[in-house]
Amino acid sequence: MSDVEIPIRIECELTDGWGSERWDIKDVKDERTNTEIGDIGIYDFDAHSDFPETLMDAVMANLEEYDYFEPERLFYSVTVNIYNGEIAKNC
Repeated sequence: MSDVEIPIRIECELTDGWGSERWDIKDVKDERTNTEIGDIGIYDFDAHSDFPETLMDAVMANLEEYDYFEPERLFYSVTVNIYNGEIAKNC
């Protein structure tokens, strides 16, 4: 049994809103295969919110729902990188 690392890349774009900026989610991919992981249930969020934790929770729920985790594996490491162009924020 080996450890499994799952790097997730979330592409976002900052857009003007009605009185506040919002981050629009453009793409969510598993960087190992460069494939989309599917709908994480979040499409945009307030630019001043605690979004890293919210996005991580949504990604984890998606990975569990689509059986990314194999029962025989003991340890998984999931990293979510949030990008706006070339700027990344790790969570």
